[in-house]
Amino acid sequence: MSGSDLGVSEPAYEALVEHAPTHQAAIAVRLGGEAGLRSAEIPRVRPRGLDRSGRVTVLSVPGETGIDRTVPLSSSLVAALDRYADTAGVDKETPYVPVSVRRVQMLVTEAATAAEAAVGIDPDGITPSALRQRFARTLLRERGVDPRIVRAIGGWASLGSLDPYVEEPPQSEIIRAFTNPAQHSDKQATAGWLVAAVEAIIESTDRKTLYRRVVEAFVSVDRWEYAWIGRRDHNAQETAVLEIAPKPEQTNGLQTVDQSFEMSHEEVPDAGTDPFVSADQTTAAVACADGESTYSILCVRASDGHPIEPADKQALSIIGRGVGQTITAYRWRDLLHSDTALALDLAVEDRGAFLTAVSAELGCQLRLNSTIAVSNTALLCYVTVVGATAKAVATVADRFEAIDDLRVVNTVENGATVGFVARGDSIVHGITMQGAQVRTANAAEGRLDVVAAVPTGTDVRAILDGLRVDYPKTRLVRRRTIDRPPTPAENPRNELLEGLSDRQRATIEAAYRGGYFDWPRGSTAEEMADAMDISSPTFHNHLRKAQRALLDAVFETVSGEQMANRQL
Repeated sequence: MSGSDLGVSEPAYEALVEHAPTHQAAIAVRLGGEAGLRSAEIPRVRPRGLDRSGRVTVLSVPGETGIDRTVPLSSSLVAALDRYADTAGVDKETPYVPVSVRRVQMLVTEAATAAEAAVGIDPDGITPSALRQRFARTLLRERGVDPRIVRAIGGWASLGSLDPYVEEPPQSEIIRAFTNPAQHSDKQATAGWLVAAVEAIIESTDRKTLYRRVVEAFVSVDRWEYAWIGRRDHNAQETAVLEIAPKPEQTNGLQTVDQSFEMSHEEVPDAGTDPFVSADQTTAAVACADGESTYSILCVRASDGHPIEPADKQALSIIGRGVGQTITAYRWRDLLHSDTALALDLAVEDRGAFLTAVSAELGCQLRLNSTIAVSNTALLCYVTVVGATAKAVATVADRFEAIDDLRVVNTVENGATVGFVARGDSIVHGITMQGAQVRTANAAEGRLDVVAAVPTGTDVRAILDGLRVDYPKTRLVRRRTIDRPPTPAENPRNELLEGLSDRQRATIEAAYRGGYFDWPRGSTAEEMADAMDISSPTFHNHLRKAQRALLDAVFETVSGEQMANRQL
C-alpha cells in the first residue's frame, strides 16, 4: 500500500489517520485528505471559519488576501475538529495547526512513518499533495460529484487539472454502465457505438485510421445522425474537418459542417478548460486530449432530436481522452522506432513567455540547460542567465503565475544559473505537452528560439495551433529531418541509470542540476524537496536509493573486472 499518481490508497489513508503519532498530525492528515487543503492552507484554517448555519457545515479557507473558498465538511471531520479544539485548548481565532508549511509536510511524513511501522504501508509518495489527490479522487470517482463542484471547493484552476486524479475506468465498467437495463432503459443502442468506439481506439495503428473508425463507430447505430473530428485553426478562427461520417455526399441536406453544427471558435472545447460543451440539447463536442494537449475535437449530433443525456456526456468524455492518449502513444512510438525525427525551429516573440520577457526587459541572454518532470503539470527547469542578476530575474518571475519557486543555483561575474518550476501555462511546458522533445531553447532580445524534435510525419500545424492558444506570436522558422534523438537507455553514458525508477532518476538529476552535490551547496535538501513538491524525508529516500543503485552498478562492475583480470 502506498501513495500513487491518484493519491493515497484508502487502506493507507485509514492507517495514516489511525496511527498518526499526535492528534495534531491526524488533523493535518484529515484536512488534506478529506477537505482537500494544500500544505500552505492547513495552517490558516481556524475554528471561526466553521459555518454551521446550513444543513452541511462548511469551512472557510483563507487565501493570501481574503477567503479563497469554502469547503463542505463531513460530520465526522467536524466532530474531530471540535474534539481537537477542546482537547488542545484551541480558541476560535487560533489555527488548528499553527505550524509552518514545512512542519505540515513533516507531520504527514511522521504519520506515514508510524503507519509503516504499525501495518507495513509504503510511505513513499505519501505527501500533502497526495492527500489532496485522494480528496479529488474520492469525490469524482467514488461519489460521482460534478467536476465543476470539485474544482470550486478544491480551488483547482481548471477542470483539466482534475484529470490526473481520476482513474480511467476499465472497458468492462464502461460497457456495464450502458448495458444495465434497470438504470439505463434506453441505452441498448448506446452500448453498440460505445463498444465500437473503444474497439476503434484499441485496434487502430495510426491517427488517420483512428479518426475514421471512431466517427464510423458513432453512426453505426441509429442513435447518432453524424459525427466528425476537426482541428482548430487559430489563425483562421475556424475548425477544419479531418474526418466525418457519413460523408457529406451521402447525407441529404448536409452541405457543410458549419451549417449543421453551429459552434463559435471560442466555444470549441479544450483540455485546459472544460473538455466538453453542448451547442444545444442534441449536439455536443468533446476535446480529444491528453493532459493539457488538445489534438482535435470530436463533434456529434443526435438523431431525431434525441437529447444528449448525462451518460452520453460521460461516455463522450472517456472517448475523447482515449483518443488523445492514443495519439500521444503514437507520437512516442514513432519517435522511438524511427531512425530520423523532424526538428522544428520555433521562434516565440510573445512577452507572455517568461524567458522572452526576461530577455527583453533585462537585456540579457538565457539558455535552457535541462528540464525534469516533477508532476503531470510541472517541469523543474534550470537556466543559465548571462547579462543579468538572479535577483532581477526573480523580480520578473514574480509577475508570472506559471513560474514558481525560483532559486539561485550558482552565480558568476556576469550572470547566474537559476532553477524554477514551470507550470502548465509556460511555453516550455506547453511544447513538451504537445508531444515534442525540447532539444535547445535560447532567449535574447525578446525572442525565444526553440529546437524541438517530433516524430517524422507529425501534424506540425496542430502543434503550432496548440501553442498559439497562449502564445499567438509563435511561428515556425523551418523544419528539417535529423537523426532521431537517443533515448536515455540508448545513450552509453546513461546505462547506469537503467536500474533507477522514474522518481529516483528525476530526484538525483534534480539534485545534480540544482547544485545539491556542489560545495558549498547550490540548493539544500529542503529547497529541492519544495521544488519537487515532496517532503524532505521523501526527497532523501529517493536520493539515497538512487545513489545506492548507482554505486552498486559501479562497484559490481569494477569487482567483476578485477576478478576477470585475476583469472587471466
